[in-house]
Order: sequence, then C-alpha cells, then structure tokens
Amino acid sequence: MSEVTVGQAAKVAGVPVEALRELCDARKVPARKGERGHWYLNAEDIPSRDWVLEAVREQYREDVAGAQEAMARFMREVEAVQLDLNEAAEDTTGRGRLGNDLRSFSDRDSPFDRAQFSLMRRLLDVQLTHRRLQATLNTPAADGGQQP
Repeated sequence: MSEVTVGQAAKVAGVPVEALRELCDARKVPARKGERGHWYLNAEDIPSRDWVLEAVREQYREDVAGAQEAMARFMREVEAVQLDLNEAAEDTTGRGRLGNDLRSFSDRDSPFDRAQFSLMRRLLDVQLTHRRLQATLNTPAADGGQQP
C-alpha cells in the first residue's frame, strides 16, 4: 500500500486540505500521523468528495447542537445571577446576605464563568466548521463534476 499526504489526498478528493486534516484529527478518516505530526492516508482509503462533504455537514450539525446546549446552560446561569440580583434589590437595608450565584459571579471558576467559557468555545467551533463547510462547497470537484 502506498501512502499519500493529506494535501495530496485532498487534491484527489477535490476538497480543502484543512477539511480533510480536521477529519483526520477527529479520527473520522483512517490515517496515520507521522513523526513530525503530518497525516498520511493509504492511497486506497482516500474518501470521496461527497463523503467529506457529508462528514463536515455532520460535524457542523454536532457543533450547532453543542452550542445550543451550551447556550441553554449559560442562560440558566444568567437567570440564577438575575434572581440573586432581584433579591438584593428587594433588600433596601443591605443587611441581607447576597445569593450564592451573585457572590460567586466574579470567581474565576464559578459556574457562570465555566458556562460562559464553554459557550464561547462552542460558538467558535460552529464558526470554524461553517468555514470548512463553505470552503468545501466552494472547492471545485477534482473530476470536474457538479458540486452538490
């Protein structure tokens, strides 16, 4: 079996190198990582353009679903802080104790901070996968065939 670089395989498949590299990183394509960190595919295992496109679409759907989950978690944390803030506003004397969510809001590892970080990471995943999907759709097919 002969091996080709991920760049050569991407050219044969008619897809962007980064899209195929990301699929290798995610272990969705059978590939071997060389000593210097480069991916190599068996020439017989080069995926088709349609397969790569569907794999990137599936990753996009997964990323969007993950971002939606992260957004829901973040919104629950915002609501918890809002409830504590409302209680603080009702305490016109200032003698009451602030709620846990409001007190821990500024901690580096608070539930709010973790939820916000997770949301930002998930939104970035959506953006990056969307770019790979757009690049794949806009890359001319290697065989001169129709784009999906």
